[in-house]
Amino acid sequence: MGKGLIVLTLFIIFTVLVFGEEIVLKNGKVINGKIVKQTPEFIKVEVSGVAIKYYRETIETIDGEKITFSSSEATSENNFKEERVFSQDWLNHYGQAEKYLETRQFDQAIVEFQEVLKIDPESFEAYTGIGFVYIEFAKYDQAIDSFNRAIEINPGYAEAYDNIGVVYSLQRQYQQAIPYFEKAIHANLDYVPAYNNLGSTYFFLNRYPEAVICYQQAFQIDPQNADSAYNLGLAFRDLGKPQEAKDYLKKAIELYKVGGNAYGVQKAEAEFRAIP
Repeated sequence: MGKGLIVLTLFIIFTVLVFGEEIVLKNGKVINGKIVKQTPEFIKVEVSGVAIKYYRETIETIDGEKITFSSSEATSENNFKEERVFSQDWLNHYGQAEKYLETRQFDQAIVEFQEVLKIDPESFEAYTGIGFVYIEFAKYDQAIDSFNRAIEINPGYAEAYDNIGVVYSLQRQYQQAIPYFEKAIHANLDYVPAYNNLGSTYFFLNRYPEAVICYQQAFQIDPQNADSAYNLGLAFRDLGKPQEAKDYLKKAIELYKVGGNAYGVQKAEAEFRAIP
């Protein structure tokens, strides 16, 4: 039976958040992200997978509500040495790089990432972005070098391990990919893309029971993940379990519809109809 189109996820740090708050800064800049930490002095916002600190004195509103700040409420910065602070120049160049990636202007994106590295040579986010561009150019060795540089800076960076695994998978070097997906999971036990990608690697190796286990773990962590449900449908199909396959493909169709993913709906419906 045909393999179908298994979803392999290349994760970079430019994922659009589905939920969160709207933060308007006093300089007029609008930030959309999820607030993950608050202190009397600052808030920490997850923006495109990166946690960024904004001091309350620079914030105008959060979800339309006016923010007041009193210097007497400030907490000593010495208590938060582990927090990363991003300069406005860093944010500007990084944001421009994101825009160039979205419009597939990859040469310009690299220039902006390099500007980020001039400001912060330890920006693992910039190295990850450059690695993604190299993948688009099919410069796989350079991509791996960039992701490895990100790992040197941040050894617990699950996304970089995962992306190296994807690079090997794109070259059909599945055995080499497996350890990197496993390292990504070890770095972050809730990192859904790595479970999905490891499952897809097992799928391509015809190791369907192992693929199912990985996809199920991904779906358990995030029951709204349409790709996990779709992948489970194909894996159960090739395991000779048509009813389970249909059940998951039906879930995938529903989730793709909720997410407004017309292509996802189309491919899942086609696979569903193809099962007797």
